[in-house]
Amino acid sequence: MGHHHKLPDDIARMLMTRMPATAAADDSLLDAAARMADRGVRHLPVVDGDHRIVGIVSDRDVRTAVGDVSRGADNASERVRTLRVADVMTRDAYTVNQNAPFSDVVKVFTDQRVGAVPVVDDSDHVVGIISYVDVLKNAGAL
Repeated sequence: MGHHHKLPDDIARMLMTRMPATAAADDSLLDAAARMADRGVRHLPVVDGDHRIVGIVSDRDVRTAVGDVSRGADNASERVRTLRVADVMTRDAYTVNQNAPFSDVVKVFTDQRVGAVPVVDDSDHVVGIISYVDVLKNAGAL
């Protein structure tokens, strides 16, 4: 049986969280950390003024830079207060196109050991994010 029909839920767009929380490169790192905590997310795509991807920042990046943020910004040192997202973000973040097949999405996670991958349109605008959990939830469909 050579004929193989593509399921519509087989693409990145169907798995992703739409309109994810994002950060700008010149945002205060503490503000970005607060945004993650508020939204209950562990990654923020970093975008420019046109909403194009320029990097990604993770809770691990934040912890590495500032220590345990849960104690609040008050005991953050002066150095930490001046940190910007650009200082700790990963540039050239791995992304997937919104129309990428699920197998491509899985490959990024297995090859790159990342926790989340921003989803972009053909112009590199961020349209969503896919976390490791989203992939595991859908792995049964393979």
